[in-house]
Amino acid sequence: MIINFIKGIVIGLALVIPGFSASTFAVATGLYDKIIFAANNLRKEFKKSMIFLMPIGIGAAIGILASVGVILSIMEAFPLQSYAFFIGLVIGSVPMIYSKIKPERHKKPNYALAVVGFAVIVALSFMASSDEVVAIYAIQSPGNFIAILTAGIISCFLLAIPGVSGALMLILLGQYGTVYNAVGNFADVAVMIIRGEEGAVGLGLESGAIVLTFFVGALIGLAAAAKIIGYLIERFETKVYFVVLGLVLGAVVTLFNFGVADQFAHLSPTLILNAVLLLVFAAAGYICTKFMGSKG
Repeated sequence: MIINFIKGIVIGLALVIPGFSASTFAVATGLYDKIIFAANNLRKEFKKSMIFLMPIGIGAAIGILASVGVILSIMEAFPLQSYAFFIGLVIGSVPMIYSKIKPERHKKPNYALAVVGFAVIVALSFMASSDEVVAIYAIQSPGNFIAILTAGIISCFLLAIPGVSGALMLILLGQYGTVYNAVGNFADVAVMIIRGEEGAVGLGLESGAIVLTFFVGALIGLAAAAKIIGYLIERFETKVYFVVLGLVLGAVVTLFNFGVADQFAHLSPTLILNAVLLLVFAAAGYICTKFMGSKG
């Protein structure tokens, strides 16, 4: 449970970081199939499923809260090192995925599935242009409610697919700033209450309404994804993992595009240092994924 709690924290970080796929990390650490199975059997084996899912969920919640403040600040200060580490985490999942496709690795048509998955993720990464705009500060109309609910359903349905970044999907839907601004406001509300400042309750209610609406949409999206993906894994596991391989390799390109590419855009005296940092932190991420995967 402690190991799953730690893995849940990293999954939570992945939910906030654009380009980083929470489900990819779940695959890398051996949790993906188990999470899908537990979600699909929640009614039949409620106690067993909850015992498994609860530490992961609590860890993910802590990871999200940490990401909104500390982790995102670190990423802004050290983008190359941060994204290089994330790239290493993702690459670390490739050996496990290869073990899934090994029975049919000689069937060339299956590699077309990997190419499609790769192309989709890369295309999505270049479609995203901004993650800072807050589209909705408070739910003031049915349109606001529907927009946030729909964003929760679509982004969380898609983030259940390895390689797909939930944060990236929110960027494409135009609601990344809205959701994480609301989550970040909870910390501000706590400080305002301690200081006795006016407006804390109102801000808390506005942000809470956004988070709750998104959460409801997220549950709907994840429940639907678990059923569909569970069905596909049960009947076409090898083919599913060929697609996953393409998605994961595409995620590496996405991460490079978001946090590393700018560091290598121009020739400079620091180019060699940047290359060394990229390799070192990517290697560290790879080792972390391999270690946590062995504890799965």
